[in-house]
Amino acid sequence: MAESSDSPAHCPASADTAKIPRPRNSEASKKSILWAAQSALSRKSYDEVGLREIAQEAQIDPALIIRYFGSKEGLFREVIKTHIHIDSLVGVELARYPETLARLVLGDAGDLDQRSMLILHRSAPSEFAGPIIRETLRERLVAPMVERLNAPDAEVRVELVLAVLGGLSTARHITCSPSLVSGDREQLVQLMTPVFQSLLFGR
Repeated sequence: MAESSDSPAHCPASADTAKIPRPRNSEASKKSILWAAQSALSRKSYDEVGLREIAQEAQIDPALIIRYFGSKEGLFREVIKTHIHIDSLVGVELARYPETLARLVLGDAGDLDQRSMLILHRSAPSEFAGPIIRETLRERLVAPMVERLNAPDAEVRVELVLAVLGGLSTARHITCSPSLVSGDREQLVQLMTPVFQSLLFGR
């Protein structure tokens, strides 16, 4: 049902409302654990979330988390990998990167987009989780984009692009800026595409 025109702007529904898959076998159990971990980490930081809490939400024995992921750190690494990647840019022509990036960050927002930002926002300050996040960002985002850009100052350009992406995502999913949450998507994309164009290719 469509919202009435006078409904207040709001962020997408919180990720913890997502239905956790019920475990039936090893693969289903792993998926259930990952979903439960994502849900818990979108509400609290890495330091505040315990394995028992995740196991309870996944409706599995806590020992299974250790069996499948080795440790809480191992589980967190797998969660972060599902949220930090360059998959959406694979196969995209380099010249189309600016518009593609704008659409990725300003397109229709789903639970996964909000969940990603909440997980990063809550756990990045952690002494234990912060280095994992930075390492994964470099390995799965910065390095591939730098290689693709292939310019002397590619690294600083890519890091500036990621900083802008992070700021926009924070404004949409954490501080819930009304113009970014419910504004005209095409207008926002048109405004931001030249920014990414300049950061990636400008002289």
